Amino acid sequence: MNKYDKCFVPIPGFPGYEINLSGEIWSHVSGRLLAGSISSSSYRQFSMRNVESKLYCLTLARTLGIAFLGIDANSKLQVDHRDEDKLNNNISNLRIASQSENQYNTTAYSNNRSGHRGVCWHKRRSKWQAQIRFGGKQLHLGLFDNLNDAAAARKAAEIKYHGKFRPGYDTDQPATEEAL
Repeated sequence: MNKYDKCFVPIPGFPGYEINLSGEIWSHVSGRLLAGSISSSSYRQFSMRNVESKLYCLTLARTLGIAFLGIDANSKLQVDHRDEDKLNNNISNLRIASQSENQYNTTAYSNNRSGHRGVCWHKRRSKWQAQIRFGGKQLHLGLFDNLNDAAAARKAAEIKYHGKFRPGYDTDQPATEEAL
């Protein structure tokens, strides 16, 4: 933490509120730091009134995006957590994303049996099927005898179609990134 982490800046569109890089929100109305809460979807959230005095419930990530990343409060753009940790609101972990880009960087569903996103068992063909979603369409990547081959096809498609918004982008080997 450096001395600038405690410097508060106004939150555009929300007069009477200021935020710092540590994610602390100061309310001039109450004269204290807002406590916030954890939403049912596991994001830290705060309630604040905008310029028209309408009450808004905003996630901390979105509030940091408004104050430090330049997102307009009414924009459809979203704030993506690079490491997929909804509570890691360090500014270096946040980036602006469209809704589809934000959905690329998600974990596999809990009922996923292959252990790999976009890879499932094709029962009729008795093979592993790899697929990926891009541009609003489901792309079929092929059927494979081997789970590892299907997972490799999916990984290659993530690099091609999802780019920097794919899971693990920031932890990949530098050599992988040079291939992009």
